[in-house]
Amino acid sequence: KAFVCDDGKVLLSGDYSQIDLRVLAHFSRDERLIEAFSKDEDIHNFTASLVFGTPIDNVSREHRRIAKTVSFGIVYGMSSFGLASDLEISRKEAAGIIEEYWKIFPGVKEYVNNSAETAFGRGYTETLFGRRRILTGKTPFERRAAINTPIQGTSSDIIKKAMIDIFPQLAAYGAAMILQVHDELLFEIEESNAEKFAKIVCGFMENAVKLAVPLKVNMKQGFNFAEMKDIATAEF
Repeated sequence: KAFVCDDGKVLLSGDYSQIDLRVLAHFSRDERLIEAFSKDEDIHNFTASLVFGTPIDNVSREHRRIAKTVSFGIVYGMSSFGLASDLEISRKEAAGIIEEYWKIFPGVKEYVNNSAETAFGRGYTETLFGRRRILTGKTPFERRAAINTPIQGTSSDIIKKAMIDIFPQLAAYGAAMILQVHDELLFEIEESNAEKFAKIVCGFMENAVKLAVPLKVNMKQGFNFAEMKDIATAEF
């Protein structure tokens, strides 16, 4: 609540939806993952329904939580030990869940298995935009970095590209870009211009780069950063 706007203005935020997993779909070219994002499925419900053999409309909150933890854990190079710790289950149960995930998303498994060896073979890993991270050994940390850097690094590159694209539009709408928080951009703008500018921001963010799956941005508006409400935007 400490982050507030001036009188007559509002805060406007654009937040990428599940961008790391969308980038993972792009790099892995996993058919199921691409299909889910292309159909705008709730990716965690989609994953939970397949992992636990439950109709997607009947996925429980607990199963969705587990699926979400597994999906992001894969991105961060999590082991069965780490998953067991996070979910407070046995290591055997965690290993079983991961194995089921691999069966459902074989393209992701291939990406994870191959990315480290490819990176170690050439001495670096890189993002979609060509930004490199040098890898000098084969430690567990560097193995995780080889898997994770192309994904999170590309997500970081995408939002920076969006910031560059949006910047020339600021003056025309009397807007200021005031904060970037992970996958989210925060603006301050005259309330009368907020709706139009929201469409501009959403359009540039969703079209910052062409991936194998669509980028999706959630727009919010409010008078302080703690109390932002979703707003609808027309197609850019």
